[in-house]
Amino acid sequence: MRILAIDPGVTGALAWGDDTGMLEDVVKIPASILDFYNVMAEIRPDRVIMENVGFHRMGNSGSSSAKFGRVVGYCEALLVALHYPHDKVTPQKWMSRFLSGKVPKERASRKRAIQAKVNLLRPGVHVTQETADAAAMYLWYTTMKG
Repeated sequence: MRILAIDPGVTGALAWGDDTGMLEDVVKIPASILDFYNVMAEIRPDRVIMENVGFHRMGNSGSSSAKFGRVVGYCEALLVALHYPHDKVTPQKWMSRFLSGKVPKERASRKRAIQAKVNLLRPGVHVTQETADAAAMYLWYTTMKG
């Protein structure tokens, strides 16, 4: 069974592999809905896990929130249109379990901690700070969710 994890947003990423935690690849989220559709057609996931985000956050500009919401929206629209079974998970839920409850509050520290743990668990897969959340969410879903 192929599992796809989506960290939506302009700087988000996709990570996929089988249901045993064998991470195949991680890529930055496609820039357009057509590119995203083409990637989904190649991956052909049996199950999708997507971070439950897409809300305005205090401190973000209206323009940034609108761009973020559009990307989240096209991810959701494609999942529904292509009939891919999917679940949503809050960042707090998967991060807390993935980092054993030690989630740094500061964004840069959190990103470094997530990237370091993904690299420790899957040293053969190139993961950056931009793509680490998707890889970590995939690993959480396939090996730690229980």
